[in-house]
Amino acid sequence: MMMLQNILQINSGDLLRIGRKALYSILDEVIFKLFSTPSPVIRSTATKLLLLMAESHQEILILLRQSTCYKGLRRLLSKQETGTKFSQELRQLVGLLSPMVYQEVEEQKLHQAACLIQAYWKGFQTRKRLKKLPSAVIALQRS
Repeated sequence: MMMLQNILQINSGDLLRIGRKALYSILDEVIFKLFSTPSPVIRSTATKLLLLMAESHQEILILLRQSTCYKGLRRLLSKQETGTKFSQELRQLVGLLSPMVYQEVEEQKLHQAACLIQAYWKGFQTRKRLKKLPSAVIALQRS
């Protein structure tokens, strides 16, 4: 668990390069460790790892929110004991999985897509004007 956490802190982009099946396996293992282990150290590490994964990749956050495999995850996390050392991370994770945060993530994703479409359109218009520029310069020189 610590090794996976260190890998994510060093290069979090590698997590999305692995296959979807392997990603599900990693998430399943981390969630299993979080709920099945009585050791607070392992549960704390699992919570921090889930939080790191959800914060660093919105795709994973969406996967945790929408997938039927993790349907009751937010409810189970909110039932965890709050007097532990890692209760702050637990609250952050529950907050990330809440519907309000999910809606903000979706709106941010739509905004990014709209900005990308606008940039492509402006680039297309600029290239179109640049193609007409030599003929306009020739017309100006003739007159």
